[in-house]
Amino acid sequence: VLRAAGSGDGVELVVRDHGSGFNPTQHPPGFGLSESIIARAAESGGRATIWSAPGRGTRVTVWVLP
Repeated sequence: VLRAAGSGDGVELVVRDHGSGFNPTQHPPGFGLSESIIARAAESGGRATIWSAPGRGTRVTVWVLP
């Protein structure tokens, strides 16, 4: 599921799936989540959150300014 909407003074993008999910606390640091998504959102003045749980899917939310 993909959703994009104006939110405050920026844009919120949510990508969600109902897949197998994963445990984010057991994901090793590196170029995956922390560098590819969270750091790049921060570099552009935005922010990102990632929620996932085994067997429950994953949701990535990114807020960016226009």
